[in-house]
Amino acid sequence: MDPSGQRTHGRHGVEAPPAAHAEHAPADRVLARGLATAEGGLRFEAEPTIVSAGEKVDFAFTIVGPDGHPVTSFEELHERRMHLILVRGDLTGFQHLHPDMSEDGTWRTNLVLPTGGAWRAFADLATGGVPSTLGLDVLVEGDFRPEPLPEATTTAEVAGDVVSVAATDGGSHLRFDVRREGRRVAVEPYLGAGGHLVALRWGDLAFLHVHPVSEEDIAFEVSYPDPGTYRLFLQYSVGGVVRTAAFTIAAG
Repeated sequence: MDPSGQRTHGRHGVEAPPAAHAEHAPADRVLARGLATAEGGLRFEAEPTIVSAGEKVDFAFTIVGPDGHPVTSFEELHERRMHLILVRGDLTGFQHLHPDMSEDGTWRTNLVLPTGGAWRAFADLATGGVPSTLGLDVLVEGDFRPEPLPEATTTAEVAGDVVSVAATDGGSHLRFDVRREGRRVAVEPYLGAGGHLVALRWGDLAFLHVHPVSEEDIAFEVSYPDPGTYRLFLQYSVGGVVRTAAFTIAAG
């Protein structure tokens, strides 16, 4: 069973080839994001950043621009102007939220982090025509029992669905299939595509560049910056309910 409570099946990971080192990649290609709180003239500021496990807090944050003032103009990215993603340092407890922004550029959402430890908050956004992902640590007081990373697998079970992943094009193209009792489940469009995928690197929680490649199928292109172990969080919608399936990927 993986840390999110999903049972996993099989022990064979999806293999991806060694990716080109970042210094050999095209200059305009974003490989890994979310490692910095400030980048490209933007800065991620939030309050509170120290909370208690299980406590419901009003989490407020701004994206500060080069002029020192909060940015108020954002473009839609996957049908939302802001994606707030949180995960604990051992890649458990995944949350994907869509906060609301006030006129002064302050984003707010109710937040509950259920367990102690160091959590990483990612602000995934686009402004000025440029996509950015900024990361910030939130420290949670409470019981912390780190979980080992689940072994690489091509199948996960969530809410009675069996979700499988197949890799093509050398491992960078991922296609997911959702079945229940052997029959394909009809998934609904979610955030402008067949699903939403977040890929994070084990060890430093680097946030990877992921592109949906179909509005109907659950398929994505993933850029692996370096050989390593990655955790994928696939979200898809069935009957208006968003479900999350998690996979471990061995790249390279």
